[in-house]
Amino acid sequence: MASTTWYLTAADGTALGRLELAEGGDMFWSDYHFAPTPAFEQAAPLFAEELALLNREEMEAWEVAYQRIVDLGLELRPEGGGDTIREFILHVDGTEARLRY
Repeated sequence: MASTTWYLTAADGTALGRLELAEGGDMFWSDYHFAPTPAFEQAAPLFAEELALLNREEMEAWEVAYQRIVDLGLELRPEGGGDTIREFILHVDGTEARLRY
């Protein structure tokens, strides 16, 4: 069974936020409540930019913007232990997030 709570971490293990499964989502995406830590402030502008581009359907620019997020080497670590996920797409909008892995 997949975890319902994930920790978004930097490559060095610094916690950037906690994702807790919310109702909603669809076949490929899950909706989460997002609780950022102060360390997320550094990555927040990158997530804001990629989401704005996605919402405007500027897909070529979105790919470049999302690659900057990928380049951070972020990971998702399940609460309670388990396999870390390194390949995923995450959109953060304030305290809400959408995740696909």
